[in-house]
Amino acid sequence: MSTDPTSPHHWRLLFGSLCLSAGHGVFLLIAVLQVGLPPGVQSQRGLATTGAILWFIGAIPLALVALLAREKIEAMAPGPRRLLTLLTAGTTLGVFALYAVIMQIAN
Repeated sequence: MSTDPTSPHHWRLLFGSLCLSAGHGVFLLIAVLQVGLPPGVQSQRGLATTGAILWFIGAIPLALVALLAREKIEAMAPGPRRLLTLLTAGTTLGVFALYAVIMQIAN
């Protein structure tokens, strides 16, 4: 990432991470509404599965907020903006990895 404080790279990574999660969240939301919760929710992995589903579905409004708040995010001080971006991207990667493991175990 660029060290230039005016660079839009942080916002792009933040928004891209949220859109990736939100895209999966849309499919999960439709599936949960039509079929119900996945089998992992009723098992010992229930908390992890529920947390992953909540992150994906919760990313839908968060992506919209990030889109609407782009200027404010880009105007943040570099440290907090970098922290917000890395936490969001790291959470997205971690939840996708966790969800992949849970779904592989469930099958």
